[in-house]
Amino acid sequence: MTRSILQTYFGDDSPRVREQVTRVVRQMKTKSVRSCYTLRIDEDANMPERLQRNLIGQSSGVAGYARKTGPPVIIINRRFLRGNPNGIPSVLLHELSHHAAQTDDIGYYRGGNYKMGSSDVQLDETQLLSNADTYSEFIDQF
Repeated sequence: MTRSILQTYFGDDSPRVREQVTRVVRQMKTKSVRSCYTLRIDEDANMPERLQRNLIGQSSGVAGYARKTGPPVIIINRRFLRGNPNGIPSVLLHELSHHAAQTDDIGYYRGGNYKMGSSDVQLDETQLLSNADTYSEFIDQF
């Protein structure tokens, strides 16, 4: 039997998971349509200090940033942009999920595993449903 895309990214495809995923994706859609987002390209040094740390083991540091509340601004790291221009849609989705649906950074999806720093992390269903990278990877499949 083949795993559904919801099982792959969220660990389950139960009605509860479907409802939560639908709610978050709708929030992202609604917020992106109703708000005028500012996209800013910035340097590492201008990123918030707590994000200048290398959170996901990338040599370029953090890829983007958005606050959960406040003005609709998404910041993309110029160094990430130069090194990975094809990754911008995923970063925008990831950051939009923070602002529109108040998701968190619990783990970053890399090579089929979730990581925090250089360590693999196992996320339970509740964490997967609250994790920004889970939504960006899920939506990227469409």
